[in-house]
Amino acid sequence: MKFEKQNSGSVLENDNTQLLYRLEDKIGTLEIIQRLDQDTTIDVVRIKDEQGNIFELNNLLPNDCHFYFDYTGAYGGYARYEHDKKEVVINQNEIDIEKWQYLTTILHEIGHAVRADVKKEEVEEMLSLENRREIEKDPELFKRFCKLKSQDERDAWAFAIKTLKKMKLAQKLFSNQEELKDFIRKRLKTHKDSIIWKANQIPLDFYPQEKLIEELSQLFIKEVNDSYK
Repeated sequence: MKFEKQNSGSVLENDNTQLLYRLEDKIGTLEIIQRLDQDTTIDVVRIKDEQGNIFELNNLLPNDCHFYFDYTGAYGGYARYEHDKKEVVINQNEIDIEKWQYLTTILHEIGHAVRADVKKEEVEEMLSLENRREIEKDPELFKRFCKLKSQDERDAWAFAIKTLKKMKLAQKLFSNQEELKDFIRKRLKTHKDSIIWKANQIPLDFYPQEKLIEELSQLFIKEVNDSYK
């Protein structure tokens, strides 16, 4: 998917838009606005850099996907891509805490949306396995699920880092590679917890869960390292 820079200007001058959130500092301005488009409200995420260039992140989404800005925390309280709704959820509480680094998370979730569009059959298999209780008892199914899940995460993080580099923001958000890795490790914790729980249900002759989790973690981090260079 092509990343395009837009002309400088303010969509807020239009009466059909409403500002939902703004983060502004020396890095630039991150805005989330709600736009009325043919009787449909659309949440728009845009970045304005210090040179005045505007990037609308909606342009990175597949045509049938959209953003949802959860400013109350009532919609789950964390960023994610909802496959069934084709919706990237952005949480205000997380932005307030992580500030500009949260842009990496938004791009990561966009990466999931893009991958679901490009690798449709593979993602559908992953989602199907994730919802099947059989994988808790079948080592082969579990290994297949872990392979698909790790690939999905690696590709989504790679998309995020490569897009940050195109926007020339990677070095501004993270002072060094280790800081980026620490950020991603925190985000992977929920996936690791899920894998640990599932691994505990696998027959005892299956290889140790700690080894599997470490292998997956290294795969995630290795891909991000390669993308960050």
